[in-house]
Amino acid sequence: MLGDLLGVAARAAELARQVPGVRETTELARQVPGVREAERVVEQVQRGAIREMRELLDQLDGDTARPAIEGDTLPHQLSGVPVGSGRSSGDEYVAVPHRTRSPNEAGALLIDLLDRSLDQNKSQARQALYQRTLRQLVPDEARILAALSDGSAYPMVDLVVRNAVGAVRHRVLEYVSTVGRSAGVALPDEVPVYVGHLRSLGLIDIGPEDPALADRYEVLMTEEVIRRAQSDARNTLRAIRGTLRLSALGWALWRECMPEEEDPAAMIAPGREETVDTP
Repeated sequence: MLGDLLGVAARAAELARQVPGVRETTELARQVPGVREAERVVEQVQRGAIREMRELLDQLDGDTARPAIEGDTLPHQLSGVPVGSGRSSGDEYVAVPHRTRSPNEAGALLIDLLDRSLDQNKSQARQALYQRTLRQLVPDEARILAALSDGSAYPMVDLVVRNAVGAVRHRVLEYVSTVGRSAGVALPDEVPVYVGHLRSLGLIDIGPEDPALADRYEVLMTEEVIRRAQSDARNTLRAIRGTLRLSALGWALWRECMPEEEDPAAMIAPGREETVDTP
């Protein structure tokens, strides 16, 4: 019941924020000296009250009679509470339904994440996002990020098959770029895979063709992976030109993780030459 009341309160607060003028008025109020500090104190008190309510709900639900799970150090219940740090005007709150601790590992992980979300601030949330993202990269992809971190745009082409009216029927090859050569990646033929993965993580943006890169597009068309695809298709493929550069998330991650005095060019130089593996 307490969880339901908290959930209703969280939804009411969300509806109140949607009333025209409320958010603007709140922002003006926060500019008054001492208001933000008072907000933080109130939020700390609220989080303490939430924990006490959760403990009470555990007792009401007879949680002490639940069979113990080995390694069980996490709270057994989550009640309907506002989730978020509440430390800045950009934070949002959502109601988390009352849950019973899952007896399986995946369920325990979800409960742990929800529990940690109660106390995290924006900086901690940002670090969690960056760490998760970086753990999904391979070294060659990190080198591509370093090559893009100077703000450069690199030429990129997709090889496509068009139908009789000129529309793209299907793409034979995507994300071919000279950025791999500049970054000195170990596997140049896998650059399309790297670029596609970086894009799926939101770390790079794909833009339209840049006429200023005309010469570099010509160089790109001589890449072995492109010549091989064109040969297999008997030169029936058409190239769609584009550019790639760091996205807003990519920039934020790079600035957060790399000291300003670090020189990206020095980090990936000298470029790695392709070598032949010996048995």
